[in-house]
Amino acid sequence: MPLDQAGLAELMQRLSTASARLAALISEAVAEWAPDAPPPTVVMGSIGSALVEHCDDFTDGELDTILGTVEDVLLSQSETTKDIVATGLLEAMLHAGDKLPLPLVRVMGFVRPQSRAYCDAWNEFCGVENPRR
Repeated sequence: MPLDQAGLAELMQRLSTASARLAALISEAVAEWAPDAPPPTVVMGSIGSALVEHCDDFTDGELDTILGTVEDVLLSQSETTKDIVATGLLEAMLHAGDKLPLPLVRVMGFVRPQSRAYCDAWNEFCGVENPRR
């Protein structure tokens, strides 16, 4: 399936608008990869890690908006865009939580049903006995 450039551009804009930290992270990725576009899964992975590693830098409102945006993507975007968000952002978030379980618990409090179902399935696939809630 071809990459949905318009959907990815909208996603990046929505995430940049949701948080100054994410706006800076996305801008850094764009600058680092210039003149090419950064690989979207790499950017999503950086965002997922940052949500856990720097969770104290995000307000509850920002986390709610960011993870609401993730849920919107999983419910309404192309399969390719969904895969980029799931395998990039959500899996990186869970991986970062292996080292930082308490911040992950806070972030997971804002995860919506479709995203949670993916996280639960990923945890089961990875053999995590107690999915993070």
